[in-house]
Amino acid sequence: MSMANHLSTALSDGDAKGVRRVATGLLIGLTLVFLATYAVDEPSTSVLLIRAMAEAGMIGAIADWFAVEALFRRPLGLPIPHTALLPRNKDRAANNIARFIDEFFLAPDQIVDRVRAMRPAERTAHWLSRPENAQMIATELTGVAGTVVASVVHQGLSARLKARIGLALAGALNTDDLAPRLANVLREALKTDFTVEAIRTLSNTIDTNRSGLIRVAQEKSRWWIAGSVDRRIVTLLLNAVIELLDRIAEPESDLGRDFRRTTEGVVTRLERDGTLSLLMRDLLHAPSDGQAASAAIGEAMEDVLEGVLKRLEDDPDATARLIGQAIQSAATDLSRNPVHLAYLDAQLSRSLVPALSTLRPSIATYIAQTIKEWDSELLVDRIEREVGRDLQFIRINGAVLGALVGGAIFGVTQGFLH
Repeated sequence: MSMANHLSTALSDGDAKGVRRVATGLLIGLTLVFLATYAVDEPSTSVLLIRAMAEAGMIGAIADWFAVEALFRRPLGLPIPHTALLPRNKDRAANNIARFIDEFFLAPDQIVDRVRAMRPAERTAHWLSRPENAQMIATELTGVAGTVVASVVHQGLSARLKARIGLALAGALNTDDLAPRLANVLREALKTDFTVEAIRTLSNTIDTNRSGLIRVAQEKSRWWIAGSVDRRIVTLLLNAVIELLDRIAEPESDLGRDFRRTTEGVVTRLERDGTLSLLMRDLLHAPSDGQAASAAIGEAMEDVLEGVLKRLEDDPDATARLIGQAIQSAATDLSRNPVHLAYLDAQLSRSLVPALSTLRPSIATYIAQTIKEWDSELLVDRIEREVGRDLQFIRINGAVLGALVGGAIFGVTQGFLH
């Protein structure tokens, strides 16, 4: 393989040591050429041109080698002033690097523009809309939720926490706009199938507890009335009541239509005269025992948490699947709503500014402190691995440029350009 091919291969390897060998080899080659020209007894003009180019190339290569070496260490180990610049000025370099990164990479406006251009809400929604991703997040959430809920259930809710929850709920219930909202919820429930379901539930309850109702009627009956008579009469009455309730709950029956029409009329009238809102307001502001309310809230929350923990322990995979499906569904809906995506991106951008203002000094301090704690040899090694290849090209360029300039100067002095 020719020398040019060796040079091309070494330069294309991208290895700092390989490029260093090429630069050093070029310096040695120029030196050998320079010395070889003195072996000619009567050198011609071309030999003198080659000598001049080799001499200038040597000077350029040596000067650039000295400059590159002086950045990292003392050339040839000699105590030359202003050498080994990086190890001797490590702390100052660390502060300068940290300040540079803080000024040009952590500027809030720049980061906000980059984040906004990335459309993080859209990317996140699309990622979560994939079943495997949603399920992965759901599995992690289920595990974390199980640990947290188990810890709370086993330790129990403290009296202080119960009191805080009670105060929070009391504050929420005393808001001025909650009563009208609850009234609207009740109105819509009464106008929909809620009442029909309630009637069907009542009918089923009466039918299920038929024997108990008959027994109560027999206990309250006169002594002189036979038990079989009481049972027959109560059974007839219960059958009549159940049939009446079933006919009212039937949407197509006359009784069902009349019942719904009457119910809607009553609700409309109560809504129009403000009775519903007044009723909800009176219920919300009714005096109650604060301690008793807090205790009841705490017990209710403990029951709920125990139920959640049992579900998580009995079938965590099923819970994770439900959560995963909910995440995927929500993400799919979000990915199709550009208005909501834009809103989330705007909220994220706004929250980044104060967050970055708080974190920037800590990040800069962390960078500077980390570099200062590095050993000098480690610092030199890491920086050389990153930029050493390019610095060795400076040596090669210095040798080539020096040779060309030396040849040009020789040509001018010899009158070649006249």
